Amino acid sequence: MIWTRKLKRETKGPYAGPGDHSARSGTGFPGRKVELSHVDQESEELLLTQLATQASHRAEEPSDQTVWVIDDDIAVLALLKSVFGREGFAILTSASVAEASEAMPRGATSALVVLDFNIPGGSGLDILRKLRQQSDAPVMMVSNVKRAELVARAFELGANDFVEKPFDPRSLLVRARRLME
Repeated sequence: MIWTRKLKRETKGPYAGPGDHSARSGTGFPGRKVELSHVDQESEELLLTQLATQASHRAEEPSDQTVWVIDDDIAVLALLKSVFGREGFAILTSASVAEASEAMPRGATSALVVLDFNIPGGSGLDILRKLRQQSDAPVMMVSNVKRAELVARAFELGANDFVEKPFDPRSLLVRARRLME
C-alpha cells in the first residue's frame, strides 16, 4: 500500500495567525500543507513503474558534479534524484549490490556517494569497503538502521556522515554540500 503526499495551497496565505500551523508544517512550502491519501492498486503499480524508470537513470559520464545514490527504495532514489538534480548534479543510481558493483568504476569518481546500509544482494558496508579501495569520494550513509555498532562500523570503514531516515531533504543537501567542499 502506498500513501502519497499532496501539497494543498492555503487560501489564508503563509501564516494566518494563532492556530494556523501550515507555514510551519515542515513541508518547505510556506502556505501549503501536506495531505496523505491512499493510492488504489492500479495507480500504485503505475506510480512504482514510473519511479523505477526515473530511478534507473544512469549518468553516462560522471564528473566532479555527479552524486551516486545507492538505495533499494525507489521512492528515496526518486527523491534524491530530484533534490540533487535541481541543484545541477548528474545522478548515478544503483538499487542493488550487483548494480553498484557494475557501476563502481564510474561511481568511484563521483563528488559524493549516498549509500544505504540495507541493499539487496549484500550490505552497504560491503559496497563501502570496495569503494574505499578505489576512491576517497565522500560517503554519506543514509538509512533507517539505528544500531550504533553498524553506524560505528561504517565510520571505521571510511563513511564521512550518517543521516537517519526519514530525513529532511534540505538538511541532507546542506550536509552533502559540506562533504563536497
